[in-house]
Amino acid sequence: MFSRHGQVEKTEVSLAASLDTVVQFAREALPDTVTFDVAIESSLAKATAVVNPTELMQVFTNLILNATQAMDDTGEIKIAASHVDLTENTASGFGLRAGSFAQIDVIDNGSGIPETDMSRIFDPYFTTKRIGEGTGLGLSIAYGIARDWGGTITAANEADGARFSVFIPSSLQ
Repeated sequence: MFSRHGQVEKTEVSLAASLDTVVQFAREALPDTVTFDVAIESSLAKATAVVNPTELMQVFTNLILNATQAMDDTGEIKIAASHVDLTENTASGFGLRAGSFAQIDVIDNGSGIPETDMSRIFDPYFTTKRIGEGTGLGLSIAYGIARDWGGTITAANEADGARFSVFIPSSLQ
């Protein structure tokens, strides 16, 4: 993964408010043929995380844009956010430490991720787009940011589309 030199300033942010901002931005920027179904679990309404707000926007904007492109600019993006407590056993499967996390899923109804690409999806410069349509850096950078926060991003196929799950260390206020 790419590393960023130097430290970025992190601050405590409301995850629910930050997600609202990201979705509002996406609704204004994307075509009307892309709709959103947003479900923020009530427990997450009081959750905060220590992150860089610009990076948080970058991670979710990238995931939403990728979802939009996977659906050829037409379809529904579901965003589901909840608070989860990961045990040592579960957390270690993600390369994380046990603790409290916000799990924020970005789910599209596109074509999904080919199994042959799944192991490389977060690699720098990996892209399934045609030449000139993307750099292959977006998911790699998003993944690196999440790891810097002490979290991670996972990718999986759904029955109809793909799911990217972002795990961010969080606390309930």
